[in-house]
Amino acid sequence: MAKEIVVQHHWEETVIAVFDDGVLIELYNERADGKRLCGSIFKGVVKDVLPGMQAAFVDIGLEKNAFLYVDDAIDAHYDQDIVPNISHLVKSGQEILVQVTKEANSLKGVRVSRRLSLAGRYAVLMIDDPHIGVSRKITDEIKREELLHLAEKISADSPHGIIIRTIAKNVEAEQIATDLAKLQEDWTQLERKSHKITAPALVYHDFSVINCIVRDLLEQDVSRIVVNDYQVYEELREFFRENNVNYPLRLLEDDQLKAQYNLTAEIERALKRRVWLKNGGFLVIDQTEAMTVIDVNTGKFVGKNNLQETIVQMNCEAAIEIARQLQLRSIGGIIIVDFIDMQREADKALILAKLDEALKKGKVKSTIQGLTQLGLVEITRKKTRSPLSGIYEQECPYCHGKGRLLSEETLVLKIVANLREIAE
Repeated sequence: MAKEIVVQHHWEETVIAVFDDGVLIELYNERADGKRLCGSIFKGVVKDVLPGMQAAFVDIGLEKNAFLYVDDAIDAHYDQDIVPNISHLVKSGQEILVQVTKEANSLKGVRVSRRLSLAGRYAVLMIDDPHIGVSRKITDEIKREELLHLAEKISADSPHGIIIRTIAKNVEAEQIATDLAKLQEDWTQLERKSHKITAPALVYHDFSVINCIVRDLLEQDVSRIVVNDYQVYEELREFFRENNVNYPLRLLEDDQLKAQYNLTAEIERALKRRVWLKNGGFLVIDQTEAMTVIDVNTGKFVGKNNLQETIVQMNCEAAIEIARQLQLRSIGGIIIVDFIDMQREADKALILAKLDEALKKGKVKSTIQGLTQLGLVEITRKKTRSPLSGIYEQECPYCHGKGRLLSEETLVLKIVANLREIAE
């Protein structure tokens, strides 16, 4: 069974879910307040330049100023071998165009870059960056050379660079050229708009239901797309007709969509701390400010033959589920996994290979750093959008994020102490 894309659209929120063999693997969310900002372009005003931190803060009209690091302030024409001082690149009061590369969290504002790009269906337009590239996931060298020559030909008279996306490997050159022509026209309009508006202001918001489905999710193995909104349904049909592509598209009523997919229940499961595995074991996932820690437990799983075989089976299933949870929950940064201890080096290598294979199925770059001396697996995963927990949850006002409350006995003793103090 191939992938299914399910769109649940209402005025207050749009949820896009991707199922693979009936298992939820990805979730995208957009609410009416438009909090998702990654990829959006702003015209901002530089507020503070901090040479000691090699960074600047930029007012882009949000509650917190955006963070601009020196590496993100360097344009494509600058000598990359020399890292300048941030004060040589931007000045307080200067108006600049920046693009959000990392969502905000409870402590920090969004992270931005002066290197702008516009993503299309088959290619990414790199603004004022002459670099030409092809997705690393296209491994056929002949195809890579063919696409590289095509990109060089298209961009010959343009100051902008091009990166050919993975999905372009099976399409005609004319389709790629048309996609890039549209991106060029979009940039011309955005640039014109940026000259007219007063900073701080939003220039371009990188999200719509159609764009998300068409640009980021449609693949050759998508078996069907299910939507509950007639307007979205018609827009997709029109896009398919114009681009001569054919994906099975189905319109369902809200109650039918809930009966078949129940996205509300799926989201609730994706937020739980404990994740049960099919064999009876479970994962415990804890997200902190610095990193995410995942613990693997045997739970009810007792195996069949010997202890080592049981442990390897448990860790194999856990590795596959961990990769799914990282993608589903959009967890990035540093991830530490505590697998059940294994004695044989061959078993450790097997688990790392399983984990690496599962992580490569996702779109976000993930790197396994290896095993620590304590037997913990270190993973780094690129942060591309807010984690699921950041969208649907907030910090508890009682425990302030600790996840622990005072026991009844402690509270009683605290009350007694307070009463004693008042009586005295």
